[in-house]
Amino acid sequence: MSQGDQTEKSNAPIGIFDSGIGGLTILKALITALPHEHFIYVADGARAPYGSKDSETVRRYALEITDFLLDRGVKIIVVACTTASSVAADAVRLRAGRIPVFEVITQGTKAVFDVLPSELKCLNEDGEPPRAARFALLGTTLTVKSGVYRKSISEHARRLYLQEPVFTELSCPLFVSLVDDGVWNGPLADSTAKRYLSEIRAFHPDVVILGCTHYPVLSESIGKAVGPEVQLIDSAFNIARTVKTTLHRDRMLRESTVEGSLTFYSSDAPDAFREHAERFLDTAIDMVHHVELESLEKV
Repeated sequence: MSQGDQTEKSNAPIGIFDSGIGGLTILKALITALPHEHFIYVADGARAPYGSKDSETVRRYALEITDFLLDRGVKIIVVACTTASSVAADAVRLRAGRIPVFEVITQGTKAVFDVLPSELKCLNEDGEPPRAARFALLGTTLTVKSGVYRKSISEHARRLYLQEPVFTELSCPLFVSLVDDGVWNGPLADSTAKRYLSEIRAFHPDVVILGCTHYPVLSESIGKAVGPEVQLIDSAFNIARTVKTTLHRDRMLRESTVEGSLTFYSSDAPDAFREHAERFLDTAIDMVHHVELESLEKV
């Protein structure tokens, strides 16, 4: 690759997509880790929530957005939607070809074992595995139904010679509605979390996996509901770290001391999305472009 081609590739944006504003948790971590990179964020609010759709529909949505991002010359794609990650990650990778694709389930699994107490990861003095770790997954209906998080975590535990984890899963669709409506804390968020999560608290998990990128926005209320001793985990930090490592390894880091640009597209209510994004990212956003994703479907 010539120097000019390398520079063009390094200056290309990173593409991120979600069904709404939940993926901003991923974008925020990426901006912190890679402040000089350009980002394109696509929010498919017009067809949200993804979690109540069937697998084939979500896969089609994900591929439409993938095509949209590829047409804009992205150098990496981040599937910042757990539902899409659970049913469409392989299809997105196939469509993206040589463009690296990162999704939240693989990175979320790594995050889970990063924070698991050491006494649950090390063999005891008799060479036996410790007691089984207890995990609770909070996710959308489709993510829970897919079973991909349970499978990913169980496989990782086996690679570490640990006991089969004890697992419970719960769909929390109202959490997505709260976040998209801008209700991120306070009495309504607290009461909704308490109502949803009483059984999770009684389960006594070691780790609660926030298995939808909307849910970390409600961390304060979720933490109150499950108890202060429980670790809450999401994939944002691990994704940011992995993307940065990949860019460095492949010599794709943007070489500039100037902050990168943020470009936003929304399939629904751009002004409402801009208001929420400015609040969450704590930065002014000049414009959110409206996009009709249905019209972009390719045969």
